[in-house]
Amino acid sequence: MRVITGSARGHPLKVPKSAATRPTPARAKEALFSSLGDRVIRARVLDLFAGSGAFGIEALSRGAARAVFVEFDGMACATLRENLRSTRLEQNAILMDMDVANALQALARQGETFDIIFADPPYLKDKRPKPKAIDWKHFLLHSDALKSVLAQEGVLLLEHYKQDSGVESLYFKPQKDFRFGDTMITLFRHV
Repeated sequence: MRVITGSARGHPLKVPKSAATRPTPARAKEALFSSLGDRVIRARVLDLFAGSGAFGIEALSRGAARAVFVEFDGMACATLRENLRSTRLEQNAILMDMDVANALQALARQGETFDIIFADPPYLKDKRPKPKAIDWKHFLLHSDALKSVLAQEGVLLLEHYKQDSGVESLYFKPQKDFRFGDTMITLFRHV
């Protein structure tokens, strides 16, 4: 996996060896950034379930003003820190080593807002999820905190399993779907 373009173009990114981490396909990342275009320049970016940090790092490389990465897995956090150091993009990055629900609450309390939010939560592929499994897609689309941290003209990019049915939300409306194999990324805006 590499940074596609910008100041860190071509730079290799390490991927955590955690089973919980599922990197976004390179062609998906490229299509998303092509769709976002100049919106990335000087944007405030929030990368939820950040893993290796590939999305936020790509945004910083393309001129985003700032990126906040939220990741709970310790191995992924260590890899993300290493990727930020090696791309020399750490000066405009903040890593919140905590779960997404608590991070969103903290960001909302601080009055933070973001122009672009990317979320790549664990998929719930199995029709009979484990008892402790969280339906993160549903959680995010119904989160007051997420609603408050997405800038009024901002976009939410939510990665999910392609067969995962849509979820109604009072806060966000789907605008466009990007499909890549088993992966779908839906672009949402405020209702």
